[in-house]
Amino acid sequence: MALSFLLQLLLLALPLLLVFLIKCRRSSNPLLPTELPIVGMLPSLIANWNNLHDYAAAFLSASGHNFEVRGPPATSVRYLVTCSPANVRHIFTTNFANYVKGEELAAVLGLLDGTIVTADGESWRRQRDTIHRVLTRPRLLATLSRCCRDEMAGGLVPLLSHMTNARAAFDMEDLLGRLVLDIIVDNPNPDPDFLNRGREPTDFLIRTFINFMVAMHDPMGSALSWLIYNLATHPHAMLAIREELAPIAAARRKSARGVVVFEPDETKDLVYQRAAMFESLRLYPIAPMERKEVLADDLLPSGHKVRAGSTILISTYSMGRLEEVWGEDCREYRPERWLSSNADGSGHTLRHVPSHEFVAFNTGPRACLGKNISVALVTSIVATVAWNFDVEVLHSNTVKPKLSVILQMKNRLMAKVKRRSEGD
Repeated sequence: MALSFLLQLLLLALPLLLVFLIKCRRSSNPLLPTELPIVGMLPSLIANWNNLHDYAAAFLSASGHNFEVRGPPATSVRYLVTCSPANVRHIFTTNFANYVKGEELAAVLGLLDGTIVTADGESWRRQRDTIHRVLTRPRLLATLSRCCRDEMAGGLVPLLSHMTNARAAFDMEDLLGRLVLDIIVDNPNPDPDFLNRGREPTDFLIRTFINFMVAMHDPMGSALSWLIYNLATHPHAMLAIREELAPIAAARRKSARGVVVFEPDETKDLVYQRAAMFESLRLYPIAPMERKEVLADDLLPSGHKVRAGSTILISTYSMGRLEEVWGEDCREYRPERWLSSNADGSGHTLRHVPSHEFVAFNTGPRACLGKNISVALVTSIVATVAWNFDVEVLHSNTVKPKLSVILQMKNRLMAKVKRRSEGD
């Protein structure tokens, strides 16, 4: 009885197996996901789940920057995945009102439902206006800058000095995340307008505050970790950072131990430092994937028709690896690609890249409101670490992106540090 059942099952499975083999042999491009009967492209996605961002970059490059991912037919799962700058400009700017965050994203993020992260329409505009007024006040940046300096002087530098003496390995990503959290939490002068002066329900105020914490902590922690990793594994970039910092350090009164803690105002406009940060964000964007829902039928610049209710996934991770935008060496970390020589030969300026090609700070009406604050704080922290310490990344070949909403590191950033002399 059991043998008869197995034979019947085998006879039913044989046609599917033959179709699978035929489709695999007929595949004109092995980089593209294979679509199979019943299961769609699900096996290809599962097989590459642990390396999904690089897999998406590969199949988008092979397909001309646009590809429709199809799940099992019974599920009606259809996602247009794109990394086309022209499509991004259309979706995020030209026809902005037609592409929304949508209810599904709000349901997934749960506690952030209704806040600026998930809001659309008038609710989003009202919240954005309020947050913009707060974030552009000089008092907030001054307070955060002071907290940043104090936390580095009283926490980060002493701790790294201790790790230097112990020569012990530690998780740099975790340390930097804690530093950012301390800067936010220890802010002694929070702006009451950020909570909209109590005009909203209590649960909304709580979610808005959590949103503020997440918006500062996770993105800054991610940006800091990837930047430190890239500088530590590219000595020429670390040397250039130090050469740019040398005149500032020379003009500062140092402590007895020669430690220099750099102020955000001193570092936020340094050309090479910003180039190094932007290059790191190009390869490892804070949000590696953006999701949009379509309100009305539309035609994208790439020629793809999208229907109302459909979902578009924008791979910002893949956008940083477009050869036609960044060159054949687009997978290499090279801050110099961001530099343009001044006409008078006096130095370099930062090369302008349109925001729909470099979307690390988003683009269009939803462009990041906290960009200036984040750049100021990140550059001062990185400058302080780079000037005072040599960072050795352990097992650098295992440092890979983790599949998460914010691009964090899968295997942590294990490192050792030692004090450096100014001649190094």
